[in-house]
Amino acid sequence: MACMFAGTANAQQVYGEIMRMSKTVANDKSKNLQTRKIATFRKDALTYMAMKARELMPDSTARMLDRQALAMYEYVDLFMKQLTMEKKKKDQQAVIDLFSQVTIENPRYFDMDKEVTLSYYNNPGFLTRFSLDTDWIAALEGVKKILLELKK
Repeated sequence: MACMFAGTANAQQVYGEIMRMSKTVANDKSKNLQTRKIATFRKDALTYMAMKARELMPDSTARMLDRQALAMYEYVDLFMKQLTMEKKKKDQQAVIDLFSQVTIENPRYFDMDKEVTLSYYNNPGFLTRFSLDTDWIAALEGVKKILLELKK
């Protein structure tokens, strides 16, 4: 996915493409429910990200939004990869807990509306139990570092 977006030149091209793909998958009834839920999380995270950027950082660039969107996409992909590698329920739960906690520890906007920001985090019906208020670049870096340490 990163390679697909690496050569983008137009502002918000990455953000827009991830949003388009997420909406398509979220609305595709031929996809399994879990896949649609993950796409719904991505769509909602992108919507939240854009809304907060406009509200709190009106001078921020489209490139910043692209970078955050790509990091979020990669974060979710890494999460799914790690989750599917684990066969035991307790090990899968450890992956969910780790990735969820890292999103809490890396806020971007420090939004006090926890009902919104933690709507996925507090919902056991979703695998992507992540905070919407996340600095996805920092979270991706952080979780990769933790995973590397765990492998040692």
